Amino acid sequence: MIYVNNENGESDGVVAVVSDVGLSSVDVIEYEDYDGETMCGFSHDAYRVLTTVKDAAEPKESDVITVLANIGAEVAELKRKNEQFEQALGWNEMGPGHIPNLRNGLSELKSVVSVLEEKYETELERMRASGDRRSPRG
Repeated sequence: MIYVNNENGESDGVVAVVSDVGLSSVDVIEYEDYDGETMCGFSHDAYRVLTTVKDAAEPKESDVITVLANIGAEVAELKRKNEQFEQALGWNEMGPGHIPNLRNGLSELKSVVSVLEEKYETELERMRASGDRRSPRG
C-alpha cells in the first residue's frame, strides 16, 4: 500500500507492506517516511492499497487477430487523413520537389538582396564622403 494524504492528495512515495487490517486502521511493516518518522500504520481514510496484478491468461489467437485488425483499421484511417492533408496543402499539385525548389529560389533571392544592400551601402558612403545630396544610384 501507499500512503496518500486526503487533504492535499500527496504521498510520501513509499510503498509499504500491509501486515494487518483492523476495523479502523491498517498496520504496515515499519518504515521511515521522508521526515524520518517511523510509520507502522494508517487510519482507513488516509491510505491507498496497491494490489498485485494477477497473471493474465495466455492470449488467445482471436485476441491477436482482433489487435491486428484494430491496427489495420487505424493505419487505414491515418492514410486517409494523410491524403486529406496532402490535398489540403496542394501537395499533389506541387509535387515532392516543389518545396526544395522554393528553398533554392529563396536562397537565390536572399543572395541578390544581399548584393544590392552592399551596393547601396557603398554608394551611400561614397555620396556622404563627396557631400552629394542626391539619392543613391541603384
